[in-house]
Amino acid sequence: MSARLRDERLAWLAVRDELVRAERRRIRSRIAAFLGGRNLAAARERIAGPRGRARREQAVGDVEVPMSSTYMVRSSLAVEEVAGRLSDPERATLRATGQVPDWFLGEVKATARHIA
Repeated sequence: MSARLRDERLAWLAVRDELVRAERRRIRSRIAAFLGGRNLAAARERIAGPRGRARREQAVGDVEVPMSSTYMVRSSLAVEEVAGRLSDPERATLRATGQVPDWFLGEVKATARHIA
């Protein structure tokens, strides 16, 4: 199946989950700063009401990140740009294992910051 996908798409699939986690952390830190360090769970309960037992198992401060968020759009454009810098052996490794080089994610985050 990976033979049908472009290298840019394979690279996106390799780093997408980490980028979503990074965006969740960023959103949670903004919420915490807005609340002035108050307990996120208590604040959420005051706003949305008590949670059911199944929902309580999720982590405190867990937030949804829409795939069309500005951060994710910038990140996807950055992945496409940085994937063009992969060497032939790195591309072969990406196709064989679905893993990007260690430097790739950091470079994506740095590139995404400069996309308007």
